[in-house]
Amino acid sequence: HNFWFNQYTCISIFYDVSQEKKEIKALKETRDRYLAVIEAIPDIFFVIDREGTYEDIVFKGQSDLHLEASEIIGSTIFDVGFPENMARKIFECIHRAIDNDSIESIEYAMEANNTTLLFEMRLARLNNNAVISIARDITRRKKAEFELEKAKIRAEDAVALKSRFLANLSHDIRTPMNIIMGLTKLLAEPGLSDFEKE
Repeated sequence: HNFWFNQYTCISIFYDVSQEKKEIKALKETRDRYLAVIEAIPDIFFVIDREGTYEDIVFKGQSDLHLEASEIIGSTIFDVGFPENMARKIFECIHRAIDNDSIESIEYAMEANNTTLLFEMRLARLNNNAVISIARDITRRKKAEFELEKAKIRAEDAVALKSRFLANLSHDIRTPMNIIMGLTKLLAEPGLSDFEKE
């Protein structure tokens, strides 16, 4: 800083800013490293304030959505295509996460490219006025769970059908076998004549 007394005289004060510059450089490197990690993960990261407004977003690797960060940042959860009841649930999760310093989870569906994508969102308190939210595409997992449930139902139906078939078969065989066994015992009676045996 220079303080001029007249055209030829001034006092200069110097500050050593090398430590401050080192700290700023280290913070920038740490920030860049964390951003690289976040962008390598296929999940979507949001920072959402208490009013539901998106402050920041990273969604690299989500080619199905075809969105730009500039389309989202500044919008609210009520503006980006959630049904009203789902936006309300997310809004409540935001407030619970901030007020209780808790981690909240919610699943939701989103339409994109004529298909329905399913997401699981986890929200955690970032500060007194915002949450960080991580949304993961769980469409494949949910489809696999649905297919597994269908296969389980089919297997249970097949087991029940097999049990009914065996019960019917057992009954259908048991009746003639009882007749044969009864007649065999009768024929084995020692007091029967050949005429009675025929």
